[in-house]
Amino acid sequence: MKTKYFDYLPKQAENLQEYLELPHINIEENIKLCRGILVQSPNVVGMQTRIYAEFFVKQVAKRNRVQVENVTFNTLLNQMNKRDAIPAGMKEIITQIRKAGNKAAHGEIVTAKDAETSLVNVYLLFRTIIKSAKFDTKIRITHVQNDEMQQALYETFERKFIYVTSVENNDNAYPTYLGLEKIGEASVPDDLEADFRPNSEYLHFHAKKRISQYMTTSLLPYQVDWAQLAITNKKKFFSDRDVHAVLKRSGFEPEKHADGRPSEWFRIDVKVAKEAIQAVKEGKEHLGVLYSEDTVSQIKFRPEQEAAIKQTKEVFKTKNTMLWNAKMRFGKTLSALQVVKEEEFTKVLIMTHRPVVSDGWFEDFNKIITDNSYVYGSKDRGSSIQTLVNSDKPFVYFASIQDLRGSTWAGGKQGNKNNEFLKIDWDLIIIDEAHEGNETELANNVKNGLKRENIKILELSGTPFNLMDKYDEDNIFTWDYTMEQEAKVQWSIDHPNELNPYSGLPRVSMYTFDITDKFKYIDDTKAFNFKEFFRVEKSCLDKLVHEEDVIKFLDYITTEDNKTNFPFAKEEFRNNLRHTLWLLPGIKEANALELVLKEHPIFKEYRVGLFVKQD
Repeated sequence: MKTKYFDYLPKQAENLQEYLELPHINIEENIKLCRGILVQSPNVVGMQTRIYAEFFVKQVAKRNRVQVENVTFNTLLNQMNKRDAIPAGMKEIITQIRKAGNKAAHGEIVTAKDAETSLVNVYLLFRTIIKSAKFDTKIRITHVQNDEMQQALYETFERKFIYVTSVENNDNAYPTYLGLEKIGEASVPDDLEADFRPNSEYLHFHAKKRISQYMTTSLLPYQVDWAQLAITNKKKFFSDRDVHAVLKRSGFEPEKHADGRPSEWFRIDVKVAKEAIQAVKEGKEHLGVLYSEDTVSQIKFRPEQEAAIKQTKEVFKTKNTMLWNAKMRFGKTLSALQVVKEEEFTKVLIMTHRPVVSDGWFEDFNKIITDNSYVYGSKDRGSSIQTLVNSDKPFVYFASIQDLRGSTWAGGKQGNKNNEFLKIDWDLIIIDEAHEGNETELANNVKNGLKRENIKILELSGTPFNLMDKYDEDNIFTWDYTMEQEAKVQWSIDHPNELNPYSGLPRVSMYTFDITDKFKYIDDTKAFNFKEFFRVEKSCLDKLVHEEDVIKFLDYITTEDNKTNFPFAKEEFRNNLRHTLWLLPGIKEANALELVLKEHPIFKEYRVGLFVKQD
């Protein structure tokens, strides 16, 4: 099959010079012609126009008695430019054609506009060369066969390769670089006699040439640990950035420069580096599970974790929602993923309120899913959402609520994104830290947009006080600090000769102020009304309604008394409590209390900082 990029020329003139001399042919009309002859992909146009440009540069070189064999296009062009062998303005035209062709050959996207520009530049190139009378004016270019084009590309293009290097550090002279590998890229002439096998001496030689350009200036001794051609299984070139992306999606962040910029150095070994290169060759986005059954200890759940898992499975038989009211370090992520595994959910979405999903979720995923039965993904780690959907394996996707609620469909203003989430029939949604901004309008829009009939929802929180009224008693699992401390003591009594699973959990001491007999601010439940105690006057937002009693309270907890041990009663206590967190009903109450504290004889020595919790 033949391509016909220049087949229109003979229709207008007998030869190329006659065509170029036609008075009605101008750039605008030539662009229109170009648009009409883009019969194949812009990438093919980019590669073929590069062949024509290189052909003319070689002809110029031959006329100047310059060797053209085994010399790259760019080197030849620079040599001709130094000799003033190329007319003014022509080098820029040729360079534009060369760069577009290189993009196409390296598998990068060439746009239709780029292809049009290359064709127009070829037109200008032909016209300039013929005007300079350096070539036969009867040159005819009408057809180029595909096999000829491919052969020309094979003979003239450089080949890109990936290398892995490290600092020679046998005597620990460079401790900063211990355990680091750098992944870079370079190009080699496409010599038919060269050895392009992985890690060949030929690739090592050219890797050293490239590395010496920057390592020598830094006075660092280096070694090449691996080198191979950067060609995917689909015969497309890839770059070192693609390998870096696989590593980052697999949880390996690059080391930082002194100014905070990411470098190309990663804290990995050569084995992982080679696996990342292979992943790019195979079209994978990450390395998959980084832990094996040999390297991950068997997870043994504590009794309360087993109880949470069991209760959730029972609730999901008849209801669609479950709340875990569990303290910090309960192990909510591990236990929730165990629910996924035991219930065999196939499309699981885990949403966190934070803009970046914590590493804990990814680490726990690899601890629970040790048999590759599930795949995972997120915007930054693992596979993309589309890759997961197209796969035939069950998957878990980690997403940020903040990102999702910015979508137009959720009422956000960050554009038309995340639409693919609406097309997925999720069977389980887990909401981490569900008390954080989970009841706002945008957050509810997100949940309503993703909900399907009979979808299961598991909410996790350590302080779910704003969520409790949505649940019945039987679909709430509670585990608080008091229960944990009791279990810690009871285990030692019931299992004196066994390792206490709570031994690693911190001891918690809780103290309360009993002021019910001193301040009678009560509500309908006959309990002390905290909000009423700190109520602010409507006419003066800087004034507490019960300011005198608040001052009495401050005096009460700061007065030394043999009968009490209030934390602010002695200077010794106050020195041990240099930083404390006070929670108030609202911003105006906090502002009003701050003014009182600044006048108090004890608390005036403290600096007050106001932190606002936003939903």
